[in-house]
Order: sequence, then C-alpha cells, then structure tokens
Amino acid sequence: MISFKPEMSTAKKDAIESTTFHPGFKVAMKFSEKFYPDAITCKVETGEKGFYDMAFKKSTKDNVLGFLCTGGETQKYYALKSEQEIISNLLQELDEMFDGKASASYSGNYILENWGQHEFTKGTWTQAIQEKKSQLKIFNLPLDNKVYFAGEIHDTYQQMGVPGAIPSGYYAADKILSDE
Repeated sequence: MISFKPEMSTAKKDAIESTTFHPGFKVAMKFSEKFYPDAITCKVETGEKGFYDMAFKKSTKDNVLGFLCTGGETQKYYALKSEQEIISNLLQELDEMFDGKASASYSGNYILENWGQHEFTKGTWTQAIQEKKSQLKIFNLPLDNKVYFAGEIHDTYQQMGVPGAIPSGYYAADKILSDE
C-alpha cells in the first residue's frame, strides 16, 4: 500500500506479498455468569476461531469471554453491517452452544478490536515460522541502507506478535543510527 521511489526490487515485493498475513479481530464480552468452559476451539479452513475465558486464573469476579477470529472466517463477520451485528451474531452462536445462556447473562458490555479493517494494521499477525527462510531473508533486507523494516516477521528469534515486533523495532532503530 506504500509507494517507494525508486521502486523496490521484484524480489523484495515478492517476498512481502508471499507472507501470510490474515485479517482478523478480537472481542471481549462481559457476562453476569460463567456458563462457558475455559476454551472453545472452532474448526476453520484458514486462520483461527475460538472463544476463551479472558479471566482465566485471574483474581477477578468478572466473567469476560474473549473471541478471536482470523483468516477466511472473518469475512462472514465483516459482511455484517456493524459491530452490534457482530456481537449479536456471536451471542447467537453462543446461545446455540449453551441453550440461550449467553443472551440471558450478557451485560451489554463489549470491546471489539478490529485489526483486519484498521487503517494502519490491515490484519493480525504473520506466520513467520511457516514462511520460507529464503523469502524472509529477502524480506528483512533494508532498502539502500536507508529504509529498514520492523515488525514481528523481522524478529530473528521468531517470537511472533508484539514480543517479536518490539526487538525488531529496536534492531531497526539501532541500524538506522549506526549505519552510514
């Protein structure tokens, strides 16, 4: 989505475009009672879909159920017109699993973090462990020692997520400051 002048090499573009980067979102919904197990994994063709107890082993009396969806399954939710429709759809799914207990105990409070449709993220996280090492090597190269890339896919320890993105950012900043 960013134009480079001069343009990046074809190899660099191919490396970037070959990286698996799923759309997705996360929801936290508050309930008056815990009617659900600690985790519910749903089968999907690509990405992930599941519910999980966000208060698991935390010292809280709140009942907060998380929902994570990445990959192709997100399109079903993105086709809905609003966040409220997404929440209604999730409550319906939970009601089918738990005999209407979700709607009966839903507090009306939720937070939806939509990474896949956010202007600056456009998705969730990469799958660096599954990517070809030759492509990652090209992906990690700076442009003319002037433009450095950072993010979880650039983390040499392949920690994934934020724990991988942070050290790669430090590394890129160090390279910018130390290279001439």
